[in-house]
Amino acid sequence: MKCDEVRESFMDYLEGSFTAEEEKNLIDHIEHCSECREELEELKTIVSGMDKSKKAINVPEDFMKNIRARALKIGCKGAKGKRRPLRVLFIAAVILTMSVVTVFAAREPIMELIKGINPESRINNIVDKGMGDRLNISKMDQDIKITITDVAADDIQTLISFKIEDLKSGKEYRVKYDDGIDIKERWVPQINDTTIKMYNSIFNTEGKGTLTLYPIDTDKKTINLSFIKLETITGEDKKVIEGNWNFEIPIKKYHGKSYSLKAKVKIDDYYIFFNRITISPTLTTLYFNHSSGYNRNEQISWLEDIRIIAKGKEYKPFNFGNGDWNPYSTIGYGDKQMTFESMYFDNPKDIQIKLSRIGTEITEEKPKEFVIRLDENSPQEFEYLGTKLYVDNLKVGEDITFDLKQLVYSKKHERLSTEFWPANEHSSKKYFSTGGNHNEVYYIDKDDNKYEYLDALAKWDEIRDKRPVMYIANTSWKLHPVDGFDIKKEKSIRMIIDGYSKTKFVDEVVEVKLK
Repeated sequence: MKCDEVRESFMDYLEGSFTAEEEKNLIDHIEHCSECREELEELKTIVSGMDKSKKAINVPEDFMKNIRARALKIGCKGAKGKRRPLRVLFIAAVILTMSVVTVFAAREPIMELIKGINPESRINNIVDKGMGDRLNISKMDQDIKITITDVAADDIQTLISFKIEDLKSGKEYRVKYDDGIDIKERWVPQINDTTIKMYNSIFNTEGKGTLTLYPIDTDKKTINLSFIKLETITGEDKKVIEGNWNFEIPIKKYHGKSYSLKAKVKIDDYYIFFNRITISPTLTTLYFNHSSGYNRNEQISWLEDIRIIAKGKEYKPFNFGNGDWNPYSTIGYGDKQMTFESMYFDNPKDIQIKLSRIGTEITEEKPKEFVIRLDENSPQEFEYLGTKLYVDNLKVGEDITFDLKQLVYSKKHERLSTEFWPANEHSSKKYFSTGGNHNEVYYIDKDDNKYEYLDALAKWDEIRDKRPVMYIANTSWKLHPVDGFDIKKEKSIRMIIDGYSKTKFVDEVVEVKLK
């Protein structure tokens, strides 16, 4: 199996829909491919994190099931080997890429994160400056009026704002996130299995919303967009309203400015190359890559929280972004990209690119191996790089479940790259499928202040100068044996740590002329 095929199958695997033969083929592949293996472990973490996060957000019952089923198909991928610190932003990007998220019952940190991503104020600013259109086209059905208020389009995305009003009862509605919209036109091949053919995300707040679509393929286009399902967001009984609010929406695409950059910065043995910047009315996108360096055991894996300075103003990475844009960190091969607030209307001629955080991956020359006894009920203690690790709450049944705890924050490592295998050499007949849920995650700053995960993300601008790093205090693991492998006959399993991630803090500025 090819890596792309394997990664496309991860969600089906995590949903438990694999046959025994499919699971065997997957395991055979990831045994010999560390990148796919690490990506699968990261995805397990993301899925389990979404399961936990959904309790804090008022979303439809089948929301998480649909997210899990489609996450990879819309290009949102993660890899444990690319240990991106601001993972809740990535999780929220997955959620927002597929759905209407109306957060009436959310915790305050989630509320703060959601506020930062709604493009309503952005599209208003763009239209006010003449780079979009105010339409105010309305359609009525069942005493419900939907109005397309504004549109703005450029090389990066297409934004369509709308308003829903119940003229009879005054109820509030949102668009049904999975099958509430139909767009007849099709201009790029993403998302084949949904009626929303060009749909990235819908933001709903108090009857208002914004569709975020891919950029149109021509300078002018009229799209046929129909709202076909709404659902109430007030009252205890959620009700779906079917109707037909059909619109022909004229859209004009405004082109941004793209500049080739020939800028680089050296950090230790690594070079980071900034290749191009595209400044469009809605967003700014910076493209870059980096060399692998000379240290085989330590590699740059991501850049994080880059800032751009132009005309005395600091531009932050745009929260969440669309599709496979990852705002605070980067993945993949070739040119990587990060999206920022738009600089279009400021028309800068010179910019500064500020680097402050770089994620590195450290690989053990010889993986550290520990033995977990399955007949031991009391906590089992291990030590890695001077930090105590504990296996606690161990239970052996059809699966092996336990907590891997780190009670004290380690300044030597952040996230561990951990695998679990049978006591003897593993084979196609003796292995585990694994799942981990990071259910106790914090950020620790340079002064040893401790922040809950979501709280840290919500106040990131306030604490970023204090150099916060991730601290995973507890991970709950579940090891499921392959069919035919009787774990009740096993006396122990192996825990293998083959490396870890660590944030490197830098203070580098690259000055670039745009020409």
